[in-house]
Amino acid sequence: MKDAHNPCLTRHKEMAEESVGRLEETSSRPGTEKSVPGQTGERLRRRNRMLGVLSGSVARYVNFPFANIDYQMIADHLREITEASVVLVHSYDDTGIYNTTEAVAAPRDLVIKGIKCLGYNPVGRKWIAYRLINKQDNYERLIRVKNLEELVKEQIPAEICRQLVSSLNCGDIYTVKLVHQGRVFGDTVIVMPAGKSLLEKDIVELFTGIVATTILRKNTEKELLESRQRYHHLIEHSRDAIFLASPQGDHLDVNPAACLMLGYKKDDLLKMRVKDIIFPVESELRLFEKMIDQGFFFGEIKLKSIDGRIIPAEINATLLPDGNYLGAVRDITERKQVEGSLRSSESFLKDIFESIQDSLFVIDIEYNLIRTNKKVDHKYKHEAPLIGKKCYRVFHGSDVVCSDCPALQVYETGESAQAVKSRKNSGGQVTAWIDLYYHPFVDASSGMARGVIIYARNVTEKLRMEHEMARLDRLNLIGEMAASLGHEIRNPLTTVRGFLQMLSSKENCLGYNTYFRLMIEELDRANSIITDFLSLGGVTPLELKQQNLVSIIKTLLPLIRADAINSGKQVKALYGDTPDIPLNEKEIRQLVLNLVRNGLEAMSPGGVLTISIYEEESQIILSVQDQGPGIAPELLEKIWSPFFTTKDNGTGLGLAVCYSIINRHKASISVETGPGGSTFIARFNVFPPVNESLLDSID
Repeated sequence: MKDAHNPCLTRHKEMAEESVGRLEETSSRPGTEKSVPGQTGERLRRRNRMLGVLSGSVARYVNFPFANIDYQMIADHLREITEASVVLVHSYDDTGIYNTTEAVAAPRDLVIKGIKCLGYNPVGRKWIAYRLINKQDNYERLIRVKNLEELVKEQIPAEICRQLVSSLNCGDIYTVKLVHQGRVFGDTVIVMPAGKSLLEKDIVELFTGIVATTILRKNTEKELLESRQRYHHLIEHSRDAIFLASPQGDHLDVNPAACLMLGYKKDDLLKMRVKDIIFPVESELRLFEKMIDQGFFFGEIKLKSIDGRIIPAEINATLLPDGNYLGAVRDITERKQVEGSLRSSESFLKDIFESIQDSLFVIDIEYNLIRTNKKVDHKYKHEAPLIGKKCYRVFHGSDVVCSDCPALQVYETGESAQAVKSRKNSGGQVTAWIDLYYHPFVDASSGMARGVIIYARNVTEKLRMEHEMARLDRLNLIGEMAASLGHEIRNPLTTVRGFLQMLSSKENCLGYNTYFRLMIEELDRANSIITDFLSLGGVTPLELKQQNLVSIIKTLLPLIRADAINSGKQVKALYGDTPDIPLNEKEIRQLVLNLVRNGLEAMSPGGVLTISIYEEESQIILSVQDQGPGIAPELLEKIWSPFFTTKDNGTGLGLAVCYSIINRHKASISVETGPGGSTFIARFNVFPPVNESLLDSID
C-alpha cells in the first residue's frame, strides 16, 4: 500500500520529518548551546550523525509492510543512535502489566554471552513490566535505572544479574516508554558500555516517540486488517444471501449464499441488475424508494431464480455512507410453508371449534374467558365482547368464583370433572338443565396448566325424555300386571255380582237390598279400576280413525255441563276451525272426562272451567283450564305417576291414564299452574309420525 493512498501514514511521516527538521535547525543555529571550547565541533558531528540515522529510520518505518512491525530494525537503529552495548525493545499487552521482548540489538559475542548467563534467549519471553515511573508526565522521558536488579524486579536472580553486568561490561542503564497520546505500546532498555554515558537524550526521546507513533499506526492497520478478515469471513460464510448494489441498481458484489439461492454463478450475477432478480419488477422501485426515504428497509420480497422459481424472502437492507446499498436476504420458503400449515391447522381447529353446536369455551387460571365458540357468543351477545371477562360474571352475574365450580377441582387434581347444573329464571324456577364437562387446558411444551376447557350441553330435553321413558316403563309394568290379573279378577267379580243380583230379587232377601246395591256398586267400581289398569298399559289394540276433536267435545259437552251444574260450577267451550286427525274416540272421551273431572273437583262453587280447541303450528291444541288453587311445584313431577293422588277417595289413576292415552296417540301433554288455577294442554300432531309397525307390515 503506497503512502499516497494512506493519509494517516503520510501525516505520520510528515510529523516525523518536521521533528527531525526542527532538531537539525536547532543544532545548526549559532549560539544555541553553551559549549566547552574544543567540544562544539565534536558534538555537532555526533548530533548530525544521530539525526541522519533518525531521518533514515523514519523513512523505513513508514514503509513497513501493512500491519507489520520490524522490531529488530527499531532496536538496531536505537543502538546505532545511542552507541549502546545492548538495546532491548518490548511490547505491552492490553493490560499494560506484562511485556514481551520483541528484539535485542547487540554485538554477536555479547548476545552469546547473555544467552549463556540467562540460560535462554530473551526474545519472545514475557516479563512483568517495569513500573518505577507511574506519573504520566514522565512516560516519554528517559529514566536512568539504578541497576539491573531494580529493572527486572526479581524476575532474574541477583547472582545472574551480576554475571550479566560483568560479562556484558554494562555501564548506565536507561529505559523509556513507547508512548503516543498517553497510550503505552511498549518500552526500550538501553545498556551503555561501562565508562560511557548516554548523550543527546532529546534525540533518543524523539526517536522513541516516532517508534510509538509507528506502532500505533501498525496496530491500527492490524485491527483494520483483522476487521476486514472477520467481515469477509462473515460475508462469505453467511447462510443469508448478501448483495451489494449501486444506486443505479447494479450488483457490485454477492456472496456464495446468494449464488446458491438463485442458482447463478457469481460472475453472471454481477452482470445483472437488481430488477433482474426481483419479482415483480415494480417491487424494485418501491424498495429503493423506501431506502432513500428511510435509509434502510426491512420486509418481505420475492426473488426469481435462474429456473424461474419464485422465492419468498426477507430482506434487511441499508444505505451505506458511500451511497451503495447493502442487503441481507433470507429464503423464507420453509417458513412460509410452516406458516401456511399453521394457518391451515388453525383454520381446521377453528372450524371444529365453531362447528360444535353446543357451548364450548376456554378460561385461564384467573377465570378469564380466552376463547368462545359461536354458540356462546350468540347466547351471551348482550355481554359482548366476552373475551377477557370473568366467566362467573358473564354466566352467573356473580362477583366471585362459584364455590361449587368444578374448575376448582380441575385445578387441584389436574383431572377432568363433570357436573349437571340447573338454570333458573328470576323467580327461582328451573328452566333448563346443563351437562358440563371440565377438562384441563395444558401447555404441551411446559406441561403446565393454562386453564380449563369447558363443554356445556343443554340436556333438559334428554332428562325429560329419560323421565318420560321411566314413567312409561312404570305404566307398562302396571299394564302387564293388569293384563295378567285382569281376567282372573274379573271372572270372580262377575260371578259374585250375578249372585248378588239374584239374591236381591228373592222375597226373603228384600230387606237386604240396600246392602246388595252397595256391594254391586263397589264391585262395579273395582271393575272400573281394572279397566283403568288395562288402559294404562295400552295392551288393547288402538284403533284410530280420522275424526274431528271438536265434534267429540261437542258430544260430551251436555254431560260435562250437567256434572258442573250439579256442583255449582260453569263450563265454557271455545272452538276453532281444526282439521280431522287420527283419533280413538273412546280414549279421547276418557281423556277429556278425566281432565274435566279433575278441574271441576279442584274448583270451589262458582268457578269456571274453560275448554279450548284450536290449531297452532301444525298441531291441534286441547286446553282444559280451571280456576282452582293450582298445583304445588314439588308435586308437578308426581301427578302423572300411577296411584299418586291428593284426594281422600281418589285412585291416583286419572292423570296416569290421560298420560297413557296421550302417549298412544303420539301426542304430548303439559301443565301450567299458578295461584289462579291450572291449565292442562294436550298437543296432537296434524301429521303424526309414521307408524313403524305399518312399514314393517308393508315390507
